[in-house]
Amino acid sequence: MTSLLKRVGFSEEWERRFKNLPEDIAPGRVITEYKKRYLVRMEKGDMEAELSGRLQYKATSREDLPVVGDWVALMLEGEKALIRYVVERKSVLARKQAGRIFEKQLLAANVDVAFIVQALDKDFNLNRLERYMTVVYSGNILPAVLLNKYDLVTPKEAERCFKTVKKRFPEISIFLTSALYLKGIDTLRAFLKPGLTFCMVGSSGVGKSTLINAIAGEKLAETGSINCSTKKGVHITARRELHCLKNGELFIDMPGLKEIGIADAGKGLKKTFPLIYKLSEECYFDDCTHTNEPQCAVRYAVDEGILERRQYQNFLTLWKEFEHYTQQITEKSWKKR
Repeated sequence: MTSLLKRVGFSEEWERRFKNLPEDIAPGRVITEYKKRYLVRMEKGDMEAELSGRLQYKATSREDLPVVGDWVALMLEGEKALIRYVVERKSVLARKQAGRIFEKQLLAANVDVAFIVQALDKDFNLNRLERYMTVVYSGNILPAVLLNKYDLVTPKEAERCFKTVKKRFPEISIFLTSALYLKGIDTLRAFLKPGLTFCMVGSSGVGKSTLINAIAGEKLAETGSINCSTKKGVHITARRELHCLKNGELFIDMPGLKEIGIADAGKGLKKTFPLIYKLSEECYFDDCTHTNEPQCAVRYAVDEGILERRQYQNFLTLWKEFEHYTQQITEKSWKKR
């Protein structure tokens, strides 16, 4: 195992997956993704790579192609590296493709922890947080919540937001930070572990790149200025990129998301809304939709104040998106037959 590959998370687990490779095949990890090429960290250093013709031909969807964070098997041809195949992922951050296209868009792969970043001045939204949480859980990734820009609100407001999230997700790590003034950064650094891959997801301008730079103690990610009229950060990150921190942690910086559509979210919904799924076991009908059916334990819990009405309504919204996505994908697969 080489030091260069170790720096990007080449653990014994990944080494086992690359055992018995042919002599002309080498392991690498995707650091940056461009339109038709990739920057890959290999044993010999960073190299630009392209997809092999075989991989392009065999790919049935965008999910079969590499994204930032992927481990890939490469073949060297002179100064050029060709990606032969993508090694099976242990986790993936994905959303429904923006717009009316019912396809999954992969954002990053092999992420251990995803920080869901919200800015306390104007971006804090519990419904949106539950949406992100569902997506993160669905990808087999551990979520954490990062409430940034607490210097722009009163201490009382910051505490209120923190307690709101803690009450809703008591098992999740939550951090209060001010990236601009380096407040809470030491606590955040203590949470990180060398060799693990972290990413930050959230809306544009919440301070993700500034946070990564603050954690690293150096400028790794490009940041924008503050818009004087809106007091919001200017979105500047143009592509997803894997950064190596001095202490061995790995961070994927990515552009802000205007929308985060629900795709394969069955697992994520169960983990984000465990109380609703527990209550549903008491519903009279096994296939209860928790909308109009009689003797619905979920609606009863809402009426009795056991379950927040806001949380119930947000669950129904996300569930309908999940069902609609699943239906469209099923119909699409039938049409191809």
